Amino acid sequence: MARIFEGRIKWRVGGDYCENVFHWNNTDDGVNDFTVAARLYNAMIDATASPDAFISRLRLATSNQAFISTISARCIKPVGGNRFANQFLPTDFPGLVASPVYTDEIAMVINWLSVSEPAKMGRVFLPGVPTSFIDGGRWDSTAVTAADNFVLQYVDPLVNGGSTFVPCIYRVSDFTSREVSDGYLSPNVGQQSRRGMGE
Repeated sequence: MARIFEGRIKWRVGGDYCENVFHWNNTDDGVNDFTVAARLYNAMIDATASPDAFISRLRLATSNQAFISTISARCIKPVGGNRFANQFLPTDFPGLVASPVYTDEIAMVINWLSVSEPAKMGRVFLPGVPTSFIDGGRWDSTAVTAADNFVLQYVDPLVNGGSTFVPCIYRVSDFTSREVSDGYLSPNVGQQSRRGMGE
């Protein structure tokens, strides 16, 4: 049975907290929700250390004055899945760009594309935008490269403990999902709220 798992990354940016929410499909028949959620959590923690993993690429698109403080994972479909972890990490993981945060309200918006329904996109708002990423009110080439590298790593499935997690766009209205095939940085720079990648 296909299940949908949710991973949350909580950031501390200045005096504010915000979250990125990501979703993955999983088809591990016969393995309980708690075990698979634990594997997703472990895969996300592993991704903080690997230089070629989506969280590391996420940090390469973020100011070193923004910090990942919490990571959590749970099953959300079928409804009533178990939350495995929602804990403060032993140490904060800062962004990796040595530049001040532009403002707390500015975010990089990544639009997600799906092969099955390319006209219906998902999105995620990445906080902690470095000042160095913006030139004359536009994203500079460094920002575009950082966003592209994050997209390339995120669209690759996560694997841990024999479980494979395929990134997806989750539609809350009917609890359906579509596999993510690609993504791109929105050209607009402006005040954005931080939301999950659902519609």
